[in-house]
Amino acid sequence: MENTKRGDEIPWGETIPHVEKYAVEALEKLEAIDYETSKSATDIYVKFRELHNEVELPENTFRKVLSDLTKDKNSRITKQESRNGYFLTTFSVLRSEDISENNSTIKGAEALLTENDIFPEPDSQFSENSNISKREFLLYPLLEQWLSDQNFRVAKNVFNKRSNETWGNPDVAGIKVEEHLNRFEIEIATIEAKPSKDKWGNNWRKDIFEAISHKRYANRVYFCIAVKFGDKLSEMSDIKYYCELYRVGLILIEINPSLFIKYEGKNISVNGFNEDEKELIFITEKLPAPYDYVPLKYQREFCENTLGIKNITELFNFGDTTKI
Repeated sequence: MENTKRGDEIPWGETIPHVEKYAVEALEKLEAIDYETSKSATDIYVKFRELHNEVELPENTFRKVLSDLTKDKNSRITKQESRNGYFLTTFSVLRSEDISENNSTIKGAEALLTENDIFPEPDSQFSENSNISKREFLLYPLLEQWLSDQNFRVAKNVFNKRSNETWGNPDVAGIKVEEHLNRFEIEIATIEAKPSKDKWGNNWRKDIFEAISHKRYANRVYFCIAVKFGDKLSEMSDIKYYCELYRVGLILIEINPSLFIKYEGKNISVNGFNEDEKELIFITEKLPAPYDYVPLKYQREFCENTLGIKNITELFNFGDTTKI
C-alpha cells in the first residue's frame, strides 16, 4: 500500500486498506480497546480528520468501509452492535483452519493456556445423571428463548446430536435466513453454556475454547455462564479478554440469590424453572458476538449433520416460522 501524502487523493483501488489504517490509528488514539471504551463512527472520523485533515476521504465512504471491516476476520476492528460503537481487538480472529478437528487442539492458542490445561473429551466432566449436567441442562431452555428473541429460528435439543465431530455440537443453536432474488443467505448463531463457577471451577479456558471451535461453522458464537445475581467474578476481566480476542460474545445468566441456592442444591430437578422462577432470572449480553464470514461448505455440513436440514423445504420449515 502506497503512503498517502497530505492533500493527495487515495490511490484507485486502495480505499479499504487506507481506511483501515486510518481507523486503527484513530481508535488507538481514542484508546478504544474494549466494548466499554468503544467509539462511534462519527468519533472515529472526527479523530481521523484531526490527524489527517487534508486527505480527501468523504465521511460516507469512511463509514461504509469501517462497517465492512468488522466483517473481515483478519481486521482488528470490531463493532459493538448494542451500542453502535467500534473498538480494537488485540489480535485478529482465530482462523477456522487453526482448529484441528482430529484432536481438538487449537494452534496458536497454546501459549494462552497453562501446562495443566488439557483439552477434555466433550462432556467428560459430566455424567448423564450428575448434578452438574442437570444444572447445565436447566440453562438450555432459557438460552433457546433468548436466542429466539433475537429473531433466530432455534433448534430444539441440539445438544443431543453428537454428529458433527469432536466439539462439533453447541448447546444451543439458531439460524436466520435471508432471501433475495432466489438467493439465500444463512446466519448461524451458537451458544456454549456452563453452570456456575463453583461447579465448573477453573476450567473456563477449556470451556471457552470449546465455544471458539464452533466458529468454523457459526457466524456468531456466544459463551455463557450462570452466576448468582450481584456476584463479581474475579476471572471476569480475563474471560472478557478471551472473548474479545477470539470474537466470541459473552452472556451472563444472573440468578436471584434465593433461587440460586435451589439451583446449586444436590437434588435439583431437570423439569426446568417455573414461570415465577423465571422472573428471578436475568439474561445479560455482556459482549455481543461479532459477525464473521463462514464458507458455505461448513455451514452446509452443520445444517445437514446437526440440524437435519438437507433442502430448501426443510430450511424454511425449520424452527419458529415467524422468525423469517
